[in-house]
Amino acid sequence: EELLALLAKYDFEVMVPEEHSLAGQISFMTNSVCTIAPHGANAALALFQKRKGMLLECFGQKYVNFCNLPIANLLKLLYIPLPQDVHSGSRVYMVDDETRNDDFTVNLRLVETILGNLKNGSYGL
Repeated sequence: EELLALLAKYDFEVMVPEEHSLAGQISFMTNSVCTIAPHGANAALALFQKRKGMLLECFGQKYVNFCNLPIANLLKLLYIPLPQDVHSGSRVYMVDDETRNDDFTVNLRLVETILGNLKNGSYGL
């Protein structure tokens, strides 16, 4: 809930891929400059976003895998991995083979700093 409120503050649109067809997901992503997603297939949708955008990929404490980094490099995306913050944050749903239904947290202050920098043009996107 806290993360969704923060994203709304920065005028993000939230897309739940399971609620859309593949064509709908691709259509949504082609208009995206910044993607924030848990690690997995949803983060791989960044393949369809605008070049020279941003991908913030969230990871749990037990599993970090940079397999979406080649997508970021191909599209010249600013890639920011966000490992789990074990002290504070907001719950984010994560899917992977080991911890399929585990929730994890991200540092909301860090996300807000990144989004503030994005909004004020600090990243040149």
